[in-house]
Amino acid sequence: MAFTSAAFVGLTALAVVLYYALPKRTQWCVLLLASLAFYLAGGVKSIVWLVLIILITWTAGLLLGRQNAKTPADKAEKAAIQRRKKIISTFCAISCFGLLFAMKYWNFTLELLPTALGSHIPRWDFLVPLGLSFFIFQSMSYVIDVYRNKQKCEKNVLKYALFVSFFPQMVQGPISRYGQLAPQLTAEHSLCWADIQAGLQLALWGYFKKLVIADRAAILVNNVISENCPYGGAVIATGIFFYCIQLYCDFSGGIDITRGVARLFGIDMVQNSRRPLFATSLTDYWRRWHITLGSWMRDCVIERVTVRTEEKKVPKAGLCLLRISEALDCEVRGCSFLVPQKPAASLHQKSENYGDYNIARITRSYRSGFDGCYSDFSTHAFLIGKAHKNGTSYGCYVRNCTAENAIWGGVYVSGGCYNTEITGNTVKNSGRGLVAAGRKNYIADNDITLSLSPLTDYYYVRREQGGTAGIALIEGCAVDTVVENNRVSEAATAILIRDGYEETNIFEYGDITVRNNTVTDCVRGVMIYRHEANVGEKRLRLTVTGNSFSGGASGTRFAGKTAIVLDPETTGEVIKDNTFSNFTSEIYPAR
Repeated sequence: MAFTSAAFVGLTALAVVLYYALPKRTQWCVLLLASLAFYLAGGVKSIVWLVLIILITWTAGLLLGRQNAKTPADKAEKAAIQRRKKIISTFCAISCFGLLFAMKYWNFTLELLPTALGSHIPRWDFLVPLGLSFFIFQSMSYVIDVYRNKQKCEKNVLKYALFVSFFPQMVQGPISRYGQLAPQLTAEHSLCWADIQAGLQLALWGYFKKLVIADRAAILVNNVISENCPYGGAVIATGIFFYCIQLYCDFSGGIDITRGVARLFGIDMVQNSRRPLFATSLTDYWRRWHITLGSWMRDCVIERVTVRTEEKKVPKAGLCLLRISEALDCEVRGCSFLVPQKPAASLHQKSENYGDYNIARITRSYRSGFDGCYSDFSTHAFLIGKAHKNGTSYGCYVRNCTAENAIWGGVYVSGGCYNTEITGNTVKNSGRGLVAAGRKNYIADNDITLSLSPLTDYYYVRREQGGTAGIALIEGCAVDTVVENNRVSEAATAILIRDGYEETNIFEYGDITVRNNTVTDCVRGVMIYRHEANVGEKRLRLTVTGNSFSGGASGTRFAGKTAIVLDPETTGEVIKDNTFSNFTSEIYPAR
């Protein structure tokens, strides 16, 4: 049943009327029956494959859910549960993607073989079900989410069947995730004229792109690409241009119809394209075109891997055990990164900055990060950064990780990164605990104990600029940052705010909020350092409230001096409701 057919329009209209006329608790049943009718229009045989995929993936989800519900008593039982989950998910993936290959690509593969070989292999002349690729990818996304314990399994097979077979998306997608679409399908919706209006407008716009633009462009394209094309180069070039227009309007028009029809039922479908013809590069085009497929393919996880290097294999300069670039929704979970102590310890005795010993890196990525990982000996243990020349990382994170013996920092966020989350981490015996040069960071619930030797203080963290720092906001770019509920001890400066040396990395206009942190056994609680060449330049707004500052005992290495050291150019600061102990003075300059 094509979107442009009268049957589809009639089915949609009837479904909308019944959807709002019948009791709300039966609305999802109306959608399921409409989806069944839509699919039966293509023939009874085709629905067999849809039912088969639904049963395989639903059963796999149930089995995975039962494994997720178990509480392992020890490591052996935990490993056994993980092994069973892998067996279930592997069988499901082989079954689904094997069926996809057999139905759509088996005959195509035979055509690529030499005639002498391919002619002796039987071909499968099955009727390819409508939307086979889309409902397999969508059902597998559900299985993957349950396997990762990001989604609870659905026990009602009919509600799950509705998620897989929701009729507006069966032809062209988009590929929706269970957590985003399923709750909307089974929720109760009241008639909303705003949704009806928005849905009709979006669907009509889709019909316009499909019927008026794409189908008209196809007339020219078909004539140009015919086998006996009588036209010259200019006409062929025009035909190629209109072929691009046809492809875009045909596909995006179908998606608009899908989203518009879904909106009639009060359901919001995810956007699947974002002006791809305005892309500035192939990479940018991939991010804009068929967004849900790209997200599905890039969604990955690296889990419970130990990466180590032997002492004899450690290079004199430059070492990275893990590097991920241009990733979307990629998570590195529960991994360990280990460097031998002898070569790593020798780095502590040298004055050079071995900046390439950034052990685990995620660069130029979106919504990706580290969770529950461990690193021992590095320059920076966990790095969120931008590409060497351009590009940035947005919405990335470092959560619940542990870093020990990092020369410069347990976590480093480079300039050009935005909306980075650094939460729940533990850093020990490092030059700086957490270092952020990107904008809009959220740094919370971290536990930082440095305890470095005076020699390391001097060589690696520039004593005159604050020495060892539990949390360092550097390069002047780390504005609009919130630092809260952290615990910092045994650092020269608990929270350091420092600009750079050049015009491009001095303080920018913005806010820095420091609240509800606990500082113990530190020389300074908060310090703002500005390079002398930048005094009088851009000013920032500082809020320090609700913190507990306690300096080290008198006569010790971390004997408390001044709790809050402000640059004379600091303006608009709010300092209130803090507690101070074991410091010779509280605020300098005095306010």
